[in-house]
Amino acid sequence: MVGWLVADTRAALIIASATYTDPALTKLRAPVRDAVAMAEVLADPRVGGFEVTQVINRPEREIRRALATFLSNRSVDDVVLVYLSCHGVLDQWGQLYFAAFDTVKDELASTAVESRWLRERMEQTRARRQVLILDCCNSGAFANTKGDTDLDLGHRFATSGRGRILLTASRDSEYSYEGRPLTRRPRPAGSIFTTGLVEGLRTGDADRDRDGLITVEDAYIYAATYVRIHGGAQNPQQWTYGTEDAIYLARNPNNRPPAAPDKPSSPANNAHVTDDTASNQQITADSPPIPTSSSSKMVGRRKLLIGATAATVGTVGLSAAAIISPLVWDRDRNFTPLTSIGEPLIGHTGGVLSVAFSPDGQTLATGSTDRIVRLWSVANRQQIGEPLTGHTSSIFSVAFSPDGSLLASGSDDKTVRLWSVANRQQIDEPLTGHTSSVSWVAFSPDGHTLATSSYDTTVRLWSVANRQQIDEPLTGHTNGVLSVAFSPDGSLLASGSDDKTVRLWSVANRQQIDEPLTGHTNTVFSVAFSPDGRTLATGSDDENIRLWDPASRQPIDEPFTGHTGCVYSVAFSPDGSLLASGSLDKSVKLWKVSR
Repeated sequence: MVGWLVADTRAALIIASATYTDPALTKLRAPVRDAVAMAEVLADPRVGGFEVTQVINRPEREIRRALATFLSNRSVDDVVLVYLSCHGVLDQWGQLYFAAFDTVKDELASTAVESRWLRERMEQTRARRQVLILDCCNSGAFANTKGDTDLDLGHRFATSGRGRILLTASRDSEYSYEGRPLTRRPRPAGSIFTTGLVEGLRTGDADRDRDGLITVEDAYIYAATYVRIHGGAQNPQQWTYGTEDAIYLARNPNNRPPAAPDKPSSPANNAHVTDDTASNQQITADSPPIPTSSSSKMVGRRKLLIGATAATVGTVGLSAAAIISPLVWDRDRNFTPLTSIGEPLIGHTGGVLSVAFSPDGQTLATGSTDRIVRLWSVANRQQIGEPLTGHTSSIFSVAFSPDGSLLASGSDDKTVRLWSVANRQQIDEPLTGHTSSVSWVAFSPDGHTLATSSYDTTVRLWSVANRQQIDEPLTGHTNGVLSVAFSPDGSLLASGSDDKTVRLWSVANRQQIDEPLTGHTNTVFSVAFSPDGRTLATGSDDENIRLWDPASRQPIDEPFTGHTGCVYSVAFSPDGSLLASGSLDKSVKLWKVSR
């Protein structure tokens, strides 16, 4: 396990520029903090095992010299990592420059480090394993040349070496955010992207397959998910070129194989209710907490699906045991520990962000950061046909129509797509209108209407028959809308938002009903109606779960407390007697609900 650290020379160059002599380049808060944190975790012999060199707030000439020296003194078996955190500035032709302490914004060619120059230095180094991490504005433009709109990264990063991996905090023309409280969550100490990278390495949570090693892809998926969870407006990117094998970035310092729970002598030995007199009761287990993941739903009376991976908005949060394949779990009514049914469903190459069962329970749909939807046979746990392709970015939500004939998918590419389940083909053109990521999709109980929520602060209703938007968007939320749910009779629609409120809408007249439901003190990530429609459950970043009476729009009793992290998902059992909640505290909790 440790040979990969001992046999290789692992060298990292950390460059950060936070202060500038040119008033046109504002002082940055994050780069120095980011550089120190990144250097510490990479240099830690228990984690990265790199030889680390730092260049902080230095003139352009010194940065060039440091880069040239670092990359020239390498051997073919070295693993080299270059990290830059600074202002990234595009000139009038779209060429990216990295700003230094003495950079003059109007004289980039002579006072800043040109991205083309850095690419050339990396082409000339002998090291066959290269990692470049850019956390700066416009970092996605690194592969661009004058005026190009097609990045053509495969051509521009072609290399005779073993491989190169580029991670950027944003796409071309986007900004890399310094942990600004876009969702009023606690502000990360550094930039959101680098904070996510460092946390994933430091805690070992980026180790998706729990093999004790963290690849560059593992770290990227964790960091990209961290950005999404913490409200970052940028879209981190990863490009891989010429790699034959995975490049290992770190060792998991906390790697412990998951212990199999002891078989209980009786259900009573392993599950109990915390308060015998309470009407709404938490059911706990003496076995270790169940790792959470992208979505948690009670299906039928015995199956609970936990789509394990990095999390997305509106779903169960980032798991310490995150992997890139879904697992199906069996849970009997006596609440014995969950045990997986068979092997994980393997096929996705990125994090699985959403899962959904077909109404008959025979088919499972999964959506992933690899931009692909896959259908699986629940009976034999095999993929059904070819994957559904068309989305150009991560897929955040999938949902079957009530009759199971259609599948809807919502994506970070701002579109919604409808698919025929029978022939696995997209139906007509994508549904467009949202101006930001689509966070959730939900069919009405009669299957005639599709509701979608988005970070653009709106909810939209669509006619499934003609695939057209129905009237104007539902507006009122003042921040991104993260989840929507229809009431069982289809007359109401509930939405949860980053503005800390829940809103109820009349589906018939598409108007908000009375005032928002208030009480949560942070983002509302998940909403769910009970099967009889008499109760609405909401989960929030304030670590609480609240129950509401949709008729009176009043809270029911006190909130459920017990989670120690953001509650990303809530779901009722089919008979409405239980509520499941999934949280960033790496647990799934079951609550008795009585009305």
